[in-house]
Formats: sequence, C-alpha cells, structure tokens
Amino acid sequence: MKSTELLYTKIKEAVAKTAGRELKTPRDFDYLSMRIFDTTKSVVSPTTLKRFWGYLKNENNVIPRLSTLDILSRFVGYSDWNSYCQSSYGINDVDSDFINNPTLYTTSLQCGDEVKLQWKPDR
Repeated sequence: MKSTELLYTKIKEAVAKTAGRELKTPRDFDYLSMRIFDTTKSVVSPTTLKRFWGYLKNENNVIPRLSTLDILSRFVGYSDWNSYCQSSYGINDVDSDFINNPTLYTTSLQCGDEVKLQWKPDR
C-alpha cells in the first residue's frame, strides 16, 4: 500500500472513531456530514464522503481535494492535512494543535464559575 493510500486509510479510521460510528449506510454519511459541520463549521457533502470512503460503486480511487482533507483533519483535531500527515509520519510529537471548541472569554465568567477542560483518553 502506498503511503498516500495508507494516510487516507488512517484519516478514514480517525474520522469514524471521532464520529463514533462505522460508515456503512447513506444515513451514516449524512450524520458524519452534519457532525463535521457542527465541529468545524465547514461543509463536506455526504456524496463527497461516500466517494472518498469508496461507498459509491463507480467511484473507486477518488483522490480527495486538499480542502476536504483539511476539513477531515480539523474534525479529528489537527489544524490541517499537513499537520495530520506530519503527525502520522512521527515528525511531530504533538497529537494535535487545534482546539475546535468555541472560544471562552474570561470576561464572560463570574466569580466562582468553574471551567472544565477534557481531552479524549487517547490524547
């Protein structure tokens, strides 16, 4: 397997893990598309996802656009595709360098408020 194909396989696995479901039906790809938008505020259509995952019969060996790979990388916690690739090749010791949650400003906190930060167990 070529290194690019291996990276594609790895990002697909990471996306499915982040989404919390296997991608086997059209409904799964619709769900993933919505989850990606909710997390990244960027749109990847269910059809684009189906093509990349090889779900559509006549769409084998589809090479995704860099913008799609960037969005998928952001969805799994990286700043872009390049950062994901660097981490996958072990160039980076950092698992991610992008927080995709809304910004919390200290001015919006009241005295006594608590802020809880969490990371996934595998981070």
